[in-house]
Amino acid sequence: MFWVAGVLVAAFCCGFGISSAQDSPASPPTDATPNEKPPDAQPADGQATDKQPTDDGAASEAQQAQIAGLIGQLGDADYETRAEAQRQLARLGPLAFDALAIAEGNSDVEISRRATYLLRSIRIPWIRDDDPADVRQLLRNYDALDEAERRQRIDGFAAMPSDVSTGPLCRIVRYEKRSSLAKKAALLIADRPPPEGETLDRQRATIRRTLGASRRTAARWLLAYEKFFAEPDEALAEWEKILAEETAALARRSGDASAEQIFRLRKRQYAMLVARGRTDDAQTVIGQMVLLVPAETPRLVEFVEWLGKAEAWAAIDDLAKRHAALFERQPILVYALANAQLSAGKQDEAEATARRALAIRPMELETHVEAAMRLVDLGLFAWAEREWRFVIEKSPQDSGLSIYAGAMMASILQDQAEYLKAAEARKAIVERFEANASLREQFESAGDALDDALTPKRIRAAMDYCYAMHYAASGDAAKQVEHLEKAVAADPNDADVLIALYRLSYQDDARRARTKRRIERATRAMQIKIDQLAPIATEDRDFRSMLARRHNEYAWLVSNTFGDFDRALEYAIKSNDFSNNLAAGGLDTLARCHFAKGDLDSAIRVQTRANQLEPHSGAIARQLAFFRDEAARRDAAKRAASPAGGAPRATEPE
Repeated sequence: MFWVAGVLVAAFCCGFGISSAQDSPASPPTDATPNEKPPDAQPADGQATDKQPTDDGAASEAQQAQIAGLIGQLGDADYETRAEAQRQLARLGPLAFDALAIAEGNSDVEISRRATYLLRSIRIPWIRDDDPADVRQLLRNYDALDEAERRQRIDGFAAMPSDVSTGPLCRIVRYEKRSSLAKKAALLIADRPPPEGETLDRQRATIRRTLGASRRTAARWLLAYEKFFAEPDEALAEWEKILAEETAALARRSGDASAEQIFRLRKRQYAMLVARGRTDDAQTVIGQMVLLVPAETPRLVEFVEWLGKAEAWAAIDDLAKRHAALFERQPILVYALANAQLSAGKQDEAEATARRALAIRPMELETHVEAAMRLVDLGLFAWAEREWRFVIEKSPQDSGLSIYAGAMMASILQDQAEYLKAAEARKAIVERFEANASLREQFESAGDALDDALTPKRIRAAMDYCYAMHYAASGDAAKQVEHLEKAVAADPNDADVLIALYRLSYQDDARRARTKRRIERATRAMQIKIDQLAPIATEDRDFRSMLARRHNEYAWLVSNTFGDFDRALEYAIKSNDFSNNLAAGGLDTLARCHFAKGDLDSAIRVQTRANQLEPHSGAIARQLAFFRDEAARRDAAKRAASPAGGAPRATEPE
């Protein structure tokens, strides 16, 4: 996907910072000698070597007895006995992890000290031979990452299907030394609706096999989650104990406990109670969640949305009363109430509530821009459009905020295939540029800082592109070509325009050759920018962000037309590395590159993840539908025992 909306947001929002701190293993025990060497460092890609067991399962009973004996010997009065026990435990590696984690709290200082050292020295088998490429990418060099980067990598599993993500998340639950990160991984599994049928069976088997008899807190959460599907009442009793422990830990101000974790555990408890038909108990849990949710606008919006799906109307009223001051000042919270009313089928009430939201803090326009962006996330496009038009009307005509609101509105209208409205929104901006030379120069000078997204040439090209798409839909081929020619004249490197020219249904050899030359010139220009940015992007995140966008731009154009598909795939992967595979637009491009390479199954898998990240994006949904149609045609051709290439192709999405 050509990153329009994402670029606009980045241009007006604060940047990101990356911590460079890295974990280091504990110092070896002070009485260590050259004969008492620490285990070797973790291999660079995070995979275990043949020097250590790689089985995710628990140690056998015999091994458990051996490990217990060796841990006892860590505190032996004889130095050689201590040293030999440490060497043997190091060789056992992950199989000794659970027992060593318990031994860290041993009252014998020598045992505790050596257990801590061994825990930090064990090479964990983060990556397995059967892990798919995207899992390997997220777990690559995991041991070398600082806490913030590990959190980002763990978040990367959120959009993966259960069969892909459960195994690696369970490894993190069992072996991650920071309890807060282990809990984060466990909650990613427990948060989502459980899979069904054979997928659920596989998930449960993976949890049991990977966690074994681990008594780590996060492991106990997942084992209780898994137990619910076989022994629901016993599991619910365990879940209540878990919640009591976490609540007590929070009261003690333990750094490993948080109200957010308890809130999410309550959310899973609610789902389990509903599944057991215990509706009164489930409503009690919702009341407890109302008390736990923080007074933060994004969290309250998400909770109101969830309560609407749960049809917990009384809880929504209680929440609004409890946080009345915030609801009076934040339009998006009132919109969340309106959305809940829509879910309840109360159309008139919802519209009245939405108009009340529009009237909140009318002079604080940035607040209404933020509300519009959140409404897009919720798929409430009509209300978002009204907010943007409100900002445009109330802003000074030469303000950057007004230009931004108009451009953002146009990009969302384009995404939803409302091409004429998108073109008219951009036309209003173009006319303001034409009438105000100072304003035009201001945005022209922005250049790479905005990746050209708000420059006059890009907006004009996007305007004519949308006019062209409108006329294509109405069957006016002449007007379509006329506006595409205007668009490419305004910006000869606009990828979407070049792709549309390439896909024209009716074109002679001369036009086809001219379009090919234009695409070749554009890809050369893109490559030059990449080559210029690459040497200076290593240490500076802003330049890395620019380079990621340039990689995406090249990959999007080539994968939708012709050229070096291998390089396009390489650039798409690099672009997604920058966002830890959490940017839907980048994944959309990566999926297209897989398709261009003939890997339709990977295209569908990656596009599905993009759709999960941005479920209301029209362009992403259309591309996913196209891939699935292609797969259906391929499979039908195979069933008919005819060459796949003979099957009719689906119509490319705009």
